Amino acid sequence: MTKIRLLAFAFFAFILFTFTAATLGWSSALLGKIPYGDKIMHFLLIGGFAFFMNLVLKNRKVSLGSWVVLLGSTAVFTLMTIEEFSQLFVATRNFELLDLACNYAGIFVIGSLSKQVKV
Repeated sequence: MTKIRLLAFAFFAFILFTFTAATLGWSSALLGKIPYGDKIMHFLLIGGFAFFMNLVLKNRKVSLGSWVVLLGSTAVFTLMTIEEFSQLFVATRNFELLDLACNYAGIFVIGSLSKQVKV
């Protein structure tokens, strides 16, 4: 489990760097050349974040009404919703519903893959 925690921490640090770079207006020339590159990155990065959170939390589940969901995915869902809406108040960032949709898709698809990993 220590290796998973280390990988999760490194992945989270990379995401923080990415958010910081976006907030400071640093752009990636390569990402801009890939069609839908920004949306693909939202899907992969946030999905990966949910995947690692689920592993670190040992795929613990919580009940939300009649739904039973992974705790890590729920935490990432909440955090990324707040983060995306916070962009409405940051001049160098752009709020986009499509970014939020790609985040959610990544959480659902990639985050759910953690159930296939024995922890």
